[in-house]
Amino acid sequence: MMVPAKRKYIEPGRIETMKVGETLHINSGLGGAFQVKYTGQKNGVANFKSTHKDWPGEYQYPVKEAHKPLFDLVPDYDSPAWVNG
Repeated sequence: MMVPAKRKYIEPGRIETMKVGETLHINSGLGGAFQVKYTGQKNGVANFKSTHKDWPGEYQYPVKEAHKPLFDLVPDYDSPAWVNG
């Protein structure tokens, strides 16, 4: 199911408090986003793995920079899809 959503980029310190298994989203590069699961950090690098079977991949970001590409999706209740749906 497709749901209109807005991106809420994470706060800079959030990676430091994440637990293994928590999920966030990253830009797909194709106009959408996909979900990644946090798998931990080592040597100042935060590690994530895609949760989508058709879009596999592992992603690494420096902990101090990880807030830039990672976001939560929040419902966009102003979207015409909600209003007219």
